[in-house]
Amino acid sequence: GGRCIRGVMGHSERLQCPERVVDQIGGAFGMGCVGSFFLTFKNSLGNFPKGEKLRGACQSARTQCGKTGGAFATWAGLYTCFDCTFISLRGGADDSYNAIASGFMTGGALSFRNGPRGMAVGAVMGGVVLTVIEAVFGRLKVNLANAEAALASEPSKR
Repeated sequence: GGRCIRGVMGHSERLQCPERVVDQIGGAFGMGCVGSFFLTFKNSLGNFPKGEKLRGACQSARTQCGKTGGAFATWAGLYTCFDCTFISLRGGADDSYNAIASGFMTGGALSFRNGPRGMAVGAVMGGVVLTVIEAVFGRLKVNLANAEAALASEPSKR
């Protein structure tokens, strides 16, 4: 099962799908808010006169961070819903194909207002981005597994 133990997830543990959606939305909102606050604060310092820089930059950052956090949460919520749907449709298979298909569907759904052509472009971009991410993390996982195996096979030097 994918239980959360004292707020810390183990390597092989994942939350089940209904809880995973809420968890991902909350995490993405938090990351979007924090990241946006710092970037907006840094970038807007130069927009205010001397004596008003700190107050103006804080106000700009506070105004922007909720919007960006909401955008991150929307993306994460759709992505996770599609991911859970594909896991269910594929009989519990949780692999890279689900992630890529979920990225494709999320990109298309978020581009809905741009018409069919915009949806197609958004879907392809979402699929490509998730394919690259899955390839990089898949390669990283293989390299880490090889490094762990090499360390485990060496006799300890004590």
